[in-house]
Amino acid sequence: MRRLLALAVALSACAHYEDRVRDVAVQLAPADERVIHGDSHFSAEERAAFERALGAWAGFTRGAVRLSVRWDLTDMTYMDLPPPLLYRVWATPETGDMGGRTEGELIWWVPDTCTDLQACAMHEVGHMLGLQHVPYAGHVMSPRNPVHVFGPADFRECVRVGVCRERSPDYTTVTVTVDPNMPNPSLEYPP
Repeated sequence: MRRLLALAVALSACAHYEDRVRDVAVQLAPADERVIHGDSHFSAEERAAFERALGAWAGFTRGAVRLSVRWDLTDMTYMDLPPPLLYRVWATPETGDMGGRTEGELIWWVPDTCTDLQACAMHEVGHMLGLQHVPYAGHVMSPRNPVHVFGPADFRECVRVGVCRERSPDYTTVTVTVDPNMPNPSLEYPP
């Protein structure tokens, strides 16, 4: 009988533990986890900059966005692969000095016009995630000369579209116990 009771207690404890693990996994699961199919015409330097940009977004959103890229978009596969798709576009008079363009899950990136490849890639990925331009210089989503460091306006825009979660303030609780038998401390130290 004791063994049966011990077994029942152990099984119920395991079930409770598994439920808690499942709850934590749901909370930590990314809100957006996708594979971007990238154009095979990008150079190694451009590929590395784009991959760093994806890592920056994962860090900025605290894991809510986990994007990765496969460099498998070719002239033969572009009709077969599902979006999101990343195309390499060459600089032309039509593209001017813009670093790229995004429509939904399609990104046309013009790395030849970018002074900072990672900043341009971060900017275009932001548009793919739904963010709009912010009217401040020195931000990733700035329409002219974006940088690769997120600013406060980037965070507000990210929260507005639901990609980032509002950060909860840190609270510290201090408990003070007062002994009525102890005299008040002197303001002068040492006495």
